[in-house]
Amino acid sequence: MSREILPSGGREVRVALGFPSYRNVAEGNLGFQIVTGILRSVRGIQCEQFYLPEGSSHSDLRLPEGGLRTVPSGRSLASMDLVLLSLSYEGDAVAVPALLEAGGLPAFAGERRAGHPLVVGGGALVMINPEPLAPFFDLFLVGEAEAILEPFLARWGAHLGEGREALTDAMAELRGALLPAKRAHWIWSGDKGPLRAEVATTMPDTRSWRSADDAPARHPASQEQADSAMHRSASHPIGPAKQLVSPDIPVRSVPWDGIASQPSAVRVPEETALGPAYLLELARGCPRRCRFCAPRRVYAPWRECPSELLLERARADLRPGETVGLMSLSAGDYTDLERLTGALAGMDVRLSISSLPAAFSRERVVKDIVGSGATTLTIAPETGTDRLRALIGKPMGNEAILRSASMLGRCGVRRLRTYFIIGLPFEREEDIAGIGKLLASMREELPSGCSLSATVNAFVPKPRTPFQWAPMAPLEQLRDRARQLTKAVPRGVRLRIKSFREARRQALLARGDVTWGPRLARMAREGMRPEAALREDGIELEPLLGSIRLDSPLPWGYLIGEDDRTELVRDWQEAQAQAR
Repeated sequence: MSREILPSGGREVRVALGFPSYRNVAEGNLGFQIVTGILRSVRGIQCEQFYLPEGSSHSDLRLPEGGLRTVPSGRSLASMDLVLLSLSYEGDAVAVPALLEAGGLPAFAGERRAGHPLVVGGGALVMINPEPLAPFFDLFLVGEAEAILEPFLARWGAHLGEGREALTDAMAELRGALLPAKRAHWIWSGDKGPLRAEVATTMPDTRSWRSADDAPARHPASQEQADSAMHRSASHPIGPAKQLVSPDIPVRSVPWDGIASQPSAVRVPEETALGPAYLLELARGCPRRCRFCAPRRVYAPWRECPSELLLERARADLRPGETVGLMSLSAGDYTDLERLTGALAGMDVRLSISSLPAAFSRERVVKDIVGSGATTLTIAPETGTDRLRALIGKPMGNEAILRSASMLGRCGVRRLRTYFIIGLPFEREEDIAGIGKLLASMREELPSGCSLSATVNAFVPKPRTPFQWAPMAPLEQLRDRARQLTKAVPRGVRLRIKSFREARRQALLARGDVTWGPRLARMAREGMRPEAALREDGIELEPLLGSIRLDSPLPWGYLIGEDDRTELVRDWQEAQAQAR
């Protein structure tokens, strides 16, 4: 049933929802699909979509010569009443200014004028650290879409026709609203030791991305230099410092409390990596306490949808032979999983699950999934030793993991995928050797007809986690660990080590501050990598990837409440003490 949250009697409003990646990725993203569903359920909204064009990449943004057009109506972003962007991953950040410009809008919020639509961002990345993208957005919505989007639309609709300033001011009291231009911002200083931050009261220079002769200000080394450099380079000051919100005033993320009564389910098309499939969300959040995981924090608390509601929705919606994706950050921890998979297995559908805990022991679930036709399952031991696994907040023993692997093999799994992380805080050489030993033991536990693969990622220190203060391992150390691991992995195990350079780029943006705006715009225009853009700005790479002083303000610190910060600090210090 269509909802009425916009003023009645007016014209239909045009809202463009964008995703800074390809269409098939967007349509397979549960969050993007949920937002699409909300927009299409509101009477009076014409929902358009836009994406990164096929054939382009984040290092080669080949946008259409005639400009970016929305789907299905073929309009420009400049003709919209509202532009929304769903932001999930740091690597997509460089596409944002390119998409806005191609759609006929100034990339920087400070350059937009009367008649331009508001540009609003939301999604997981906004709840982790939106600062690098702040210069491009009029507003961020910090929270889960089901809880925050409708109140925003209602308030926005009530102020339609007012000027941009009045519209943004009207959002200031909205729960979860973050207005970048109304706040001061913490930016990283340039000292050689552990990172520390200084406050800035202007947005960075929005002219610097247009010309190599007009370089942006470098990270300053002192408060006085910070104020001086930022004011010198600013093309639009945020405002008088006394009128700004302090960078320390918290912005509370708005969680959705309706999952216990309203199951989330979407159908994704064949063109997606998952499709065609019916995605059923079992729970929001995660009950585990991994010290490296940001989503577990930003989607807290752990909330389950009752199995009877999920099954009622499935019985009404499912088509014979369809693939059903059981979705959650930790789907294997869902309380009533046996009942759910047992009932679904009798509905002539194929079951798929996002992943299982590495020490998973619920054999009935695996039999249901494999019996429905699934051949591949995924677990993430993360590392090879019990010691390091406990230090990263994932306490489970190798013996339990081996019992799980043996059970998976007995149940008929044909391909077992495993995920590991190297470069973790407190890692030793024996932890790397332990990955090889664990994989060798798993290979022995599995039947010969079951393939075993291992994908290895570098640790990235993520905001809002206990490991946000930890350094990223130097590139040469990661390469040395990879060589050691390659020798340790036994025959019969397919090993894939993902790009360390890409992981370091992800870390730079994950920890980024507001000064990244002009840099991202320049990267989009010139096809530059983050490290090249930093070199061009005269900024050293390694300090930005090093340890952060525990007493330093954090650019994303306003997303961390006092109780959360106390818990994060305690968790980080406990890990350090356990490692001694």
